[in-house]
Amino acid sequence: MHKTLFFLQAVEEQARENMRRAAAMQRLYQELREDFPEITHSAACGSLLDALFESPIFSKPGIASRIAGVNQATVQRMINALVDGGLLHQRTSGAGRRAATYQLWKLTLIAQGLPIERFEY
Repeated sequence: MHKTLFFLQAVEEQARENMRRAAAMQRLYQELREDFPEITHSAACGSLLDALFESPIFSKPGIASRIAGVNQATVQRMINALVDGGLLHQRTSGAGRRAATYQLWKLTLIAQGLPIERFEY
């Protein structure tokens, strides 16, 4: 009986943790919906934000393929603006045919369960 109770308590705690992470992700999404237009100055920023929440670690060609009707130059300008604004981090540099990779770091921290100041849960 004790093992069952211990297991159920662990499941309950994990469910609560997952709810806290989901709420933190929702808060981050709402904040970024407000920040992206000011930073990117692009009408396509909402599509980019949605694509980043689907794939928070990405390359420019990979993310550009997820945004219909937006050319790669526009995607690169938005990425550069978000890196300059501190919302994206460049994980690896591009070299030759290998594209640079980027990360929506706040989202990945929340997903990993690591606390960040504004979204601590």
